[in-house]
Amino acid sequence: MFTIRGATIRRHIELRFGDKWTKRLTRPTTPRSFFAYLDKRFAMWNRLIEIHGLETELYPEFGKLNARSLAESAGVATPQLLDGPIGVSELRLEEYGDDFVIKPDWGASSRGVLVLRRQSDDSFLELISDTMLSSSEIRERLTSAIDASGRGSTTNLIVESSMADGDTLPTDWKVYTFYGRVGLVLQIDRSGTRRSKAYSADWKDLGRVRGDTAFSSALPGPSDPAGILAAASAISTKVPTGFMRVDLYEAPHDGGVVFGELSLVPGGDQFYRRGVDRTLADLWDDAEVRLMTEQKPLIP
Repeated sequence: MFTIRGATIRRHIELRFGDKWTKRLTRPTTPRSFFAYLDKRFAMWNRLIEIHGLETELYPEFGKLNARSLAESAGVATPQLLDGPIGVSELRLEEYGDDFVIKPDWGASSRGVLVLRRQSDDSFLELISDTMLSSSEIRERLTSAIDASGRGSTTNLIVESSMADGDTLPTDWKVYTFYGRVGLVLQIDRSGTRRSKAYSADWKDLGRVRGDTAFSSALPGPSDPAGILAAASAISTKVPTGFMRVDLYEAPHDGGVVFGELSLVPGGDQFYRRGVDRTLADLWDDAEVRLMTEQKPLIP
C-alpha cells in the first residue's frame, strides 16, 4: 500500500476504524454475476474436456437422445424420432418424409444442424441457411460443419420430425432455469430478420437486455405461457445443476409445448444488463443451496 511518512494507509485505517474495515477495503471482492458464473463454468468445462474428453462422457444426459428421454420422463412432448443414432453415410433421406431435422447427438449453437423441407426427390430447402441442397450436398454440409465445430460426430446423428411451419422456422423459447425455477425467457423469431424478446418469469417484457441481439417488443407472446414455464421447470428439476437453459418450441398447428434441447453453456454473448445479470446470479446461488440442502450430487 501507499506510504505516508513511514506509515501505511492500511495502518492508519486499522488504528482509526479497526481491522475489519481494512479487510473490506483491501481484499478483492467480486459481485454476484450470472455472466461471471457462466464464464467460470465454461473455463472449467474446457479443462474437463482436455482431461477427460467430450462432455458426454461425464454428463451423458446432455446428449440429445438422452435429453429427449429426460424430457419425456418429465412429461414433456418431444419431436418424433425418425432415425438415430446413425452415421452420415447411412442416412436414409428418402424415408424421412417432407419435413425433418438432422443434428449431431452432441453439439451446440446449431452447429451441424440442418432443418430440411423436401422440394423433390433429391432436392431439399435448408431453412436455416435458405439454400437448396441435394442428398450428397446434405452429407457434405453435415461433415464439414461438424468437423469444423470440433463438437459431435458424423457417426452419431439423429433425425427428428421438424417443428417448422412450412418454410417458416419455429419460434424458439429459451428458458433460463435454476433447478425448478425460471429466471428469464428468451424468445427467438427467425421468420425474416432474426429478432428477440426477453421476458421475466411472469411474462413482463424486459426490453433490451443484452447487446448482441435485435430486440422487438412487437413479437407476440406464446400460445401457452403457463405450459412453457411448467415444462421448463419440470425438466430443470431432473438435472442437479444450479443453472440450465431449456429450449422449447410450440407445435405449429395445435400450440402444444415440445422439447428442443438442453444447454449448460449457452452460445452467444450472455452479458445481460446489470439488474438482470444480478437476478440470474442470485437464482443460481439459491438453486445450488437447495441442491446441497437436499444432498444431491451437484453438476457445477
